[in-house]
Amino acid sequence: MFFFSIFGFLRLFREITHWHVWRPNRSILGRFFRLGWPKGLEFLLTNAIFSVFALLAGWIGVRAVAANTIALQTALLVSYTLPLAVADVVTVRVGAALARESHREKWRALNGGMMALAIVLLPPVVLFGVFPEWVVALFVDPEMPESQALLSLASPLILLLAVFVIVDGLRLVGGQALNGLSDMKAPTLIAALAYWGMALPLGAWLGFAMDLGVLGFWIGLTLGIAVAAGCYLARFRRLARAIKTTV
Repeated sequence: MFFFSIFGFLRLFREITHWHVWRPNRSILGRFFRLGWPKGLEFLLTNAIFSVFALLAGWIGVRAVAANTIALQTALLVSYTLPLAVADVVTVRVGAALARESHREKWRALNGGMMALAIVLLPPVVLFGVFPEWVVALFVDPEMPESQALLSLASPLILLLAVFVIVDGLRLVGGQALNGLSDMKAPTLIAALAYWGMALPLGAWLGFAMDLGVLGFWIGLTLGIAVAAGCYLARFRRLARAIKTTV
């Protein structure tokens, strides 16, 4: 629809074509592509790992799928609202500091993002850690007899989310801070190794071999994301110092 709208507009106002405003800039498009494809691949790797664990939960049983869905939807609700917004702001501020060649402002942007992240995550962390049954009760009726087994299965997952949302928030802020430094390929490689090289085999081992079920999947995910977050922050520190010495 967008293509046909532009085509129709140019057909009606042909004189605009003489202004050369629609001529593509190959250098800019090339830079967009070089920066964009690693970020797109990282996004794919990050989201696909959750889909794989959802499929593995189906091998355990219907209740495991339901418990995994409750945990996943709760985690997405938290991670893709305020923490993602904070991380996007960090990207903009770090990029602006890089353009101004201000080493101090880069660290201020990251530290400010960490403080904002702590503020926005405090309420859900307290809720998940103290009242996990309340969160599960939002999805199922606790008075129904068939819901009792699901409550006992999903409540530990919500309790684990108190840790998961913290490390995932650190991952978001650290990854977006690296993007502000135009570092795209390294976060993608880190994501591939942390999620698919660590979280998936560890989660599968805990879930099946150690008989932890879907809880083992989420323990593996949490540890993998924690490793990715630590690598992101360590790389930001190294790059920020390297840029400072070259300025």
